Amino acid sequence: MLVTASIFLDTRRMKKTKTYPVKLRVYTQNKTEMYPTTFDLNEKDFEKLEAKNLGEGLRKVRDQLKELKEQAEESIKENRPFTFIDFERKFVQHHPLLVKKQSMKYAAQLPEMYQGEEMPKDAVKRYKILSQRFDKGTIGDVFQCIIKRLMLEGRIGSAESYYTSYRAFEKFKGNVLLEQVTVSYLMQFENYQNARAISRTTIGIYTRSMRAVFNEAIFQDIVTLKQYPFGRRKYRVPTGKGIKKALTHEELLKIYNYKCDPNNPTEQRAKDMWLFSYFGNGINFKDILHLKYKDIHEGFIIFERAKTERANRDNPVLISVFITEDMYRIMERWGNMNKSPNNLIFPVLDLNSNLFQQHEDKKLFTHMINEWLRKMQKELGIAKKITTYVARHTFSTVMKNSGVSTRYIQEALGHQSLTTTENYLASFDDATKKRLAANLENFKAADLQEKIAV
Repeated sequence: MLVTASIFLDTRRMKKTKTYPVKLRVYTQNKTEMYPTTFDLNEKDFEKLEAKNLGEGLRKVRDQLKELKEQAEESIKENRPFTFIDFERKFVQHHPLLVKKQSMKYAAQLPEMYQGEEMPKDAVKRYKILSQRFDKGTIGDVFQCIIKRLMLEGRIGSAESYYTSYRAFEKFKGNVLLEQVTVSYLMQFENYQNARAISRTTIGIYTRSMRAVFNEAIFQDIVTLKQYPFGRRKYRVPTGKGIKKALTHEELLKIYNYKCDPNNPTEQRAKDMWLFSYFGNGINFKDILHLKYKDIHEGFIIFERAKTERANRDNPVLISVFITEDMYRIMERWGNMNKSPNNLIFPVLDLNSNLFQQHEDKKLFTHMINEWLRKMQKELGIAKKITTYVARHTFSTVMKNSGVSTRYIQEALGHQSLTTTENYLASFDDATKKRLAANLENFKAADLQEKIAV
């Protein structure tokens, strides 16, 4: 990127002394910034600076301005790739001939399409970061920008995740400048979380959010790529490997045959919704609550995952689920009385409420389901936790252990990447491992020992 520096007289507004400010102008192909110097001249004296014979006073001004320009050009060369905020911090703020800025000029900005949009009042009340004022160039400044954008896009869950990550970093060392987030800082942060017994998976979520913050800051020309602390031979985001426990066939049968209290329809609904997810290709509960009758086509439910809808706008990935008899019964029992095409199958959400309130309703509904599943788990004597997520994981593991191809499971789950599906699938169950391990002792067979003896 070509960056040019020059000295010029800004004649747009005359001062009371009948002079104009002399400024350092720095411009790229897309942007121009002007930095006032400590000199003010009238037009006649500024033109004289080009003359050979000057009085001592103007000659001194000319020499200092020439030196300022050369120093600015040298600073521009040293800071590649160039950003104005980096130039301001390292050069403008410290040069004796330039007027000091009260605060840094560049802050994270929402895309133009979102500027002026109001946050849901409930969200502002819940998340303090949405109404806070941050110093420019700090982690809070960019975190806030990302969280606001996610809120306005209706991606409330992602916004919550970034908010939680910011709070973790803020609690660690406060709202530091982005340039202070170095490899050393991130390693100290990881050690700090380890000391608090925070899981590797959670630390990965926090630091992955910070990596996204840096990517946004680089995109917005707030920091340079040179300041990026992530990547090879720098800080590597840790990846957790949680122990995934899918239910066995026996445990599934226990849940299926579980007799709910006839006087407690909430318990029956919890069981039914879990089974609906399991039989429906492990459909995510958020997607279940967004299903409409128009998604039903000749015995199949065809839908696009809410999680990937925005990312795949150019190439949507549709999931096709065969509706089993159990799924039909569950839809009849808990489905909407009005089966108009645009009505939700399960009337849990109010589509007239804002996206933040819908998100809160989803969380409340999922929490209620998990509470009753926990009670059911204890009564059935199942050691593994039974949650809404386990239905999805159990579906994929049952398919894998039945010999179904990973490609089919990928399509059923709606994963874009086969690698995602492979990482998602659990290893073989413990019984299978024991059976396979027994093969290692086959050499002990009596007939083989007899042959060796002969």
